Amino acid sequence: MFDSLYSLPTIVSMQRYLVEALGTFVLLFLTTFTFLEASQNVLLGALVAATSYAVLMILFQSISGAHCNPAVSLGAWVGRSLSTHDLVPYFLAQCIGGIGGILLLSFVVSGNDEIVALGETVLSGIPIWKVIALEAVFTSCLTLAIVLPRRMGISPHIAALIVGIFLFALHLFVLPGIPGYLASLNPVRTIAPLVV
Repeated sequence: MFDSLYSLPTIVSMQRYLVEALGTFVLLFLTTFTFLEASQNVLLGALVAATSYAVLMILFQSISGAHCNPAVSLGAWVGRSLSTHDLVPYFLAQCIGGIGGILLLSFVVSGNDEIVALGETVLSGIPIWKVIALEAVFTSCLTLAIVLPRRMGISPHIAALIVGIFLFALHLFVLPGIPGYLASLNPVRTIAPLVV
């Protein structure tokens, strides 16, 4: 039993893990960079968040599922579209990719004195329990928006469009209405700036 669960990964498995690391790297770098550089431009932030995830889904969905988010991988595992054997390697790949993306971001913005943080989740007068509740709700909604279309057999391009529209609407209409709350929607997005 344990031999099959913890056997060495195959080349196909390694390809999936590398794609998850690369996707999370790109996603965290692009979205965090945009939100730091154009923090007052909600439309631009919403557009970058939506299009970057949608494009990554189109490019990588057939290889790894394009989760780029441990919460999505967990949702896929619960829905039985990700094996137990792949769950921890996906988490590790996403963490490595996310930390790499934030590390590159720290290098890119290192001379900018206006940027004092690397996109850490900030609690501006919001109780921690409320932030955890908001993160749980919004991340669960994102996970459902990604996992359900796949379970329903919707084409990858339409699924990417659904996720893009969801993220765009969430960033444009919902999140700005919660003062002091900068959504993460991705556990790696919360952890990576703390590590770097």
